[in-house]
Formats: sequence, C-alpha cells, structure tokens
Amino acid sequence: MMRKLLPTVAVVVISIALAQTGATQNHQVEHHPDLRLEHAEVPMYPLLARTARIFGTVEVLVKVKDGKVISAEVKSGPPVLTRAAVENIQSWRFYPLVNAVFITKFTYQLEMKEPLDPDNPKVELQLPLRAKITAVPVRLDTQNGTPSVTTTH
Repeated sequence: MMRKLLPTVAVVVISIALAQTGATQNHQVEHHPDLRLEHAEVPMYPLLARTARIFGTVEVLVKVKDGKVISAEVKSGPPVLTRAAVENIQSWRFYPLVNAVFITKFTYQLEMKEPLDPDNPKVELQLPLRAKITAVPVRLDTQNGTPSVTTTH
C-alpha cells in the first residue's frame, strides 16, 4: 500500500511546484534577493489629492536594468496618485548590478485624528516594495471672501 502511495504523492508535489512556477511566470515578477536601493526621493502626497480627499493604494510593476528604472507600469490606483507614485519611482537608483522586475505598492491615506504637520506628511518606507504616505486633508476656507488653504484636524 505504501509503495503505491509514494508515486502518487511525488506526482502531486511535482505538479504543485510546476503550478507555482507557472503562476510566477504569468505575473512576470521576480523575487530578487538583492533589490539594493542606493537613492530615492521622499514620496509626497499630492496637494490636489489632499484637497479632493482622494486616497488609496497604487500598484506599479517596476522594471530595473543595470540599476536604473527602465519602466514603471501602473497596475491600479487613482490617477492623481499614480502620477505621484510613478514620478517618485523614476527617482530611484539601485546598485548597478540589479536587474529585476517587481511590484511596489504606494498607500496614500488621509488622517483626521492624529495631529500631523500639514506641510510635512508622515512617510513610512519599506523600499522598494512599499511606501505609506499619511497626510492631513486640506479644505478651502472662504470665510473672508477669499479662498485660502487650511488644514482640518
């Protein structure tokens, strides 16, 4: 009985391994062990998005060749935020031997409870795979008849 079961188990294990390899190839994403980033600008929350209270997650497929970003293809996210994410990704410089394809996520969120500096958002980086930017939303103040930008707390 055990002899008959072993070949069946081996076939199942090999099938699972091949399926996982195929899934990775379909997504065209490498899991590169050394995505050594040497330079990156700090991502900012676009003022227009803060004013319109737009938030969300942006996913971008990034291709790096010889340490330089050669393409950043948006997979999902609000357009005003995708522009900001792609502009930031274009500032990235990796170690010259890095050649990789990976997905990065930029999460933009608005915070109304936590006291944040309205001119300086909170930025959490786990580059090159994740960035989280938290900012205070903006509202237009028209009390004096002239619009001016103020923050809400």
